[in-house]
Amino acid sequence: MHPQEDDIQNRLAIAWRTGSVDQVCVILIEEVQTRCVKSLLFKYGNELSYEDCEDCFDCGVEKLLLHTKTTEQVSNPYNYVWICAINEAKDILRERGQLVHFDPDWVGSGDEETLDEGLSLVTRKHMHPEASLIIAEVALDVELKDSDVGKIMEEVVDIAVSRLTPQRQHLMGMLREHDPFMPNGLLAELLSASEDAVRSLKCRAFGDLRMLIPAVAQELGVDIERFIVPEPEVVTGEPPSLPSSDEDVEPTSL
Repeated sequence: MHPQEDDIQNRLAIAWRTGSVDQVCVILIEEVQTRCVKSLLFKYGNELSYEDCEDCFDCGVEKLLLHTKTTEQVSNPYNYVWICAINEAKDILRERGQLVHFDPDWVGSGDEETLDEGLSLVTRKHMHPEASLIIAEVALDVELKDSDVGKIMEEVVDIAVSRLTPQRQHLMGMLREHDPFMPNGLLAELLSASEDAVRSLKCRAFGDLRMLIPAVAQELGVDIERFIVPEPEVVTGEPPSLPSSDEDVEPTSL
């Protein structure tokens, strides 16, 4: 998880546990809303407007605040709001007849071996070239020229992901569907798995893709090397020459 996101989660959880509702609202509005709305736009930007995504986030906040009046506990308010917002977005799309790729009845058992049960991969309609590009960059640990390689890399990553084990395919599907930088805690909630299982699954999936992506690219005749942004050269000057011990050093004028 990104340190900044981890910090937000911790501060939000503390404010929630101590009953500081005003502080909870401040953190959600000032620090979480933009992240959540951008993630929804990344996933559903072709179907939902910015205002729709804001409404989904507001719905998540409203549902969280309802728990201040009940005995039901929310252990992680950050993840709770995100999941409520995602569910609200899916509900809107179901009402509009636009959601066709998600199985709402599936509940995972919580371990890596059974994460492949029931969760269908998202359709190409909901895949974004930007997500494929990011997945490739993370797997290969490089920066790619997004203006040149987006569509090409989408095809390469599609094929590479299809060669992963089913549970790793599903995880990559979630990352490409929602947000490649989705925190492990939220993924764990969505997949009904532990964070350790998700962390292990991501590590293995990206490790596989590190080998699969170049192999698929070679099969397709794609030269990935020409799309890699070269690292900037570090220019170091020559070290100053020191006078030998038997040389006089001329004083510098002020």
